[in-house]
Amino acid sequence: MVATKKGVRTAEEPLAAKKAVTTRKPRPKKPSRASAPLVSTPPESLSSLPSPSSPVPPSLPSPPSKDPRSRFSFTRLFRRDRAAASSKEPAEETAERPVVKPTGEAIKKPVRKPAEKPSADPAERPGPEAAVGHSREMERRTAADDAALERTRRRLKRQETLRKRKERRTAQYRKRMLSALLLKAGYTADPDDVKRAVFYIAFTVTALFTLSTLILAALAGKPAMGLLLFYLGVWTAVFAFFYLFTWMVIYVYLDIRIYRRTKELEEVLPDFLQLASANISAGMPIDRALWFAVRPNFGVLAKEIEEVAKETLAGEELSESLIRFTERYDSLILRRSVSILLEGMAAGGEIAELLSKIALDIQETKILKKEMSANVATYAIFITFASIVMAPLLFALATTLLTIIVKITGSLNLGGASNGFLKLNIKTSAQMVTNFRWFSVMMLSVSAIMSASIVSVIRKGNVKDGIRNLPIFLVVSLTIYFLAAAALAATLGSLA
Repeated sequence: MVATKKGVRTAEEPLAAKKAVTTRKPRPKKPSRASAPLVSTPPESLSSLPSPSSPVPPSLPSPPSKDPRSRFSFTRLFRRDRAAASSKEPAEETAERPVVKPTGEAIKKPVRKPAEKPSADPAERPGPEAAVGHSREMERRTAADDAALERTRRRLKRQETLRKRKERRTAQYRKRMLSALLLKAGYTADPDDVKRAVFYIAFTVTALFTLSTLILAALAGKPAMGLLLFYLGVWTAVFAFFYLFTWMVIYVYLDIRIYRRTKELEEVLPDFLQLASANISAGMPIDRALWFAVRPNFGVLAKEIEEVAKETLAGEELSESLIRFTERYDSLILRRSVSILLEGMAAGGEIAELLSKIALDIQETKILKKEMSANVATYAIFITFASIVMAPLLFALATTLLTIIVKITGSLNLGGASNGFLKLNIKTSAQMVTNFRWFSVMMLSVSAIMSASIVSVIRKGNVKDGIRNLPIFLVVSLTIYFLAAAALAATLGSLA
């Protein structure tokens, strides 16, 4: 006996257990999922199954034996198929193939077709008509793309123009423009102070005009209601007129002053650059060379260079000071000269030689302008003679002839004479001569102003240079007209 934990075990029990182990049947081996796929055969119909009385056909498989080794196994079937495929023997076709059911959902992938290669047969190649059609299609697409691009450019340009127009209507833009004009004219006044001054000037002029008309109306005994309506129109129309007129005068004055300061600076700029070039050649740095090149007779240029030198000594960059200096003047020559100087400084070239060449170029430009003015001096003389001599004489002759005609027709008493279909009715008076005289004065004034501007453009290239000639042309033209009219009236007055 053998003692155990649970009780007493006899000696025969181990022998019986050992015998049971030896007689236990082995468990059949299950095929793994990875080794063989799941195969399902379609169910056969009842008619195809053999009856018990009929003999078993030789083609049917024999019934499985009871030996576990002879049972059907997926592993052996898979090994046999691999051996048959490796030996490259054609497998026998079965009557019914097993249907394989996928365990997962099949994913359909797009099948890419291989690109068609150009056929070697010349008959299948595209002909010249197809090539011409293709080229025309490409040209049409290119033209359509160009047209779309051009429309886009026009739209963007139109949007930019509208944006600038809207910006010009704002008060900030007008304030910046007025500040820039004041700076270029040499003034440091605040634009708001200028606006207030213009308003006060227009208000004062309108108030004086109202006071004078009130005094005249009181002396004449006019009704109060009529005066009220009159003053309402005065404060709406007259105030606006004087306000706009004051602004126009200010802008014209600033423009003329800017032009004069620019011309004054351009006259002495070549001499200043020559002196600065000589100082640099003597070994001075560029900032000290510009400072020591200043002379008292340089005028506005001397003051500007002093400002540049002060800013440089205060620690500011010379290039920034020079750029700010060019912004205070409306001069293309000055901007180009400073730009070339800054590029030479950045490139590390010979600054002395560069300044000398810039000065020579400016002087040559002035000489060319003088030569062009000399070549067109004949046209200027002809326009001047026609506007201030011939035109007044012709208008004086016309005024005298009109006076004589009025006197002659006044002595005749036609009284509306008629002859058949023609009816003659001449009514003349001294008012016609007066009106024609005023018309002559107005036309001569316009002619003098226009001729002075044209002569200024021909000789100087700018209308602003002819501003000083306007009073001269106007006074001479009107003086010749009145003198000629008086002389002709005294000479031809005896004919009336």
